[in-house]
Amino acid sequence: MSTDQSSYDQARQQLSSWMNQEPEGRGRPPSDYEWRVLVAFGRVEWWLKDSPQEEEDLAEDLRSLRACQRPSETPSSLTSGHILVEPPSPPSDPRHWALWRGCALAAAESPEVREFRKTVLQNKVMSQEEAARWVDEQRDADVAEKLGPGWKRLDWGVPAVHRHTFVVPAWRGRPLFALRAAALKLMGMFPWSMPQAALFVLTDQTPVVPPLRGWIKPAALVGAQRIMIEVDPTISSKMVGDFYRCYMQPKTRTGSHSPTRIKERTAELAIFAMNKPDWPRPIDGMRLWNTVHPEWSYNHSGTFSRDCEAAKQRVGLVVQPWALHPDDV
Repeated sequence: MSTDQSSYDQARQQLSSWMNQEPEGRGRPPSDYEWRVLVAFGRVEWWLKDSPQEEEDLAEDLRSLRACQRPSETPSSLTSGHILVEPPSPPSDPRHWALWRGCALAAAESPEVREFRKTVLQNKVMSQEEAARWVDEQRDADVAEKLGPGWKRLDWGVPAVHRHTFVVPAWRGRPLFALRAAALKLMGMFPWSMPQAALFVLTDQTPVVPPLRGWIKPAALVGAQRIMIEVDPTISSKMVGDFYRCYMQPKTRTGSHSPTRIKERTAELAIFAMNKPDWPRPIDGMRLWNTVHPEWSYNHSGTFSRDCEAAKQRVGLVVQPWALHPDDV
């Protein structure tokens, strides 16, 4: 099946129809952000090619995305590939504002920014709304020319316009590629995300980094996700601890459980369950388990199968939907 724009539009309409049939409170059509994520990970193209009549594959990807990859309270600040969490009300601090304004003044003098503003913007800067329109126009023009597959990703999003960040293709020799290069330079100088740096190049508006923020770095297995917390040196250890307990730890739950210590039997059962190809039927797996671990033997294959899945959940050995078909990502 051709994966042109009309095919993607039809796929989104079909997915929306399926989700509207979900029980009340669960089903809703994919948002623009959720659809962009599904497309970016290749899930829609894979579905169109392999199973366009099967509801469960694409719908399950959307359900898993909502369960495991929820956007944060401040989605406009998202860094691509991570879930970003910030405290709802970071403490105000004159030093904090002065620091980032000083960084912005230094960034404006970097050769890459000066060159981009001179050659592309004619030494003018834009409002956030104008910057959003400019990037859209450049993207549409580049896509219309069918420049080929050799593009680099520009992570982009404007707080005043977009709810989330998303990927814009940037081809070498085009204005968006030069914008990306300038943004990468600034990212090496300051702790700015690519959307923040790119928006600064276009608007000269100061990117402000919260004094306390954290990322959940995704992994193919839910339990392998990592928590990273970035802290201003003036933040107290108590505030860091409160932030971790209130905002970060709840977002890394494995299944219905928090990542806590487990019994040896649960750990052994989870690893055993990951070798499922060695025992295609639950009864075969139970017999093998009973041979290897007679001290924890089972009498009913249904109970054994249930406990295997529960153990995988407890350990976090649950595969993320986007990791199921890595060749398509």
